[in-house]
Amino acid sequence: MAGEIELDWDENNIRHIAEHGLTFHDVEDVVRGFPVDIANEVVGSEERTTVLGHTRNLRVIYVVFTMRGEQYRRVTAFPAKRSIQAKYWKATQQR
Repeated sequence: MAGEIELDWDENNIRHIAEHGLTFHDVEDVVRGFPVDIANEVVGSEERTTVLGHTRNLRVIYVVFTMRGEQYRRVTAFPAKRSIQAKYWKATQQR
């Protein structure tokens, strides 16, 4: 997923992730970095992907997104629990 990825943002997206203490920069850091794929599921007729990654401030967060045309549309994003963060850092140090 690394590289030039176009993310679809609007006021609702930004407000929703702010409720989880995150900014759109946090989400973009994860999606544009090297996230770990966690899950793929279909909700209604929409395929959703969940990834885990870290921000430039080293916060480990989950991002759930779907494709809308050629853009990634954020569905939600939230910080990982401490136990998941520890596992994430251990796994990424071994890459």
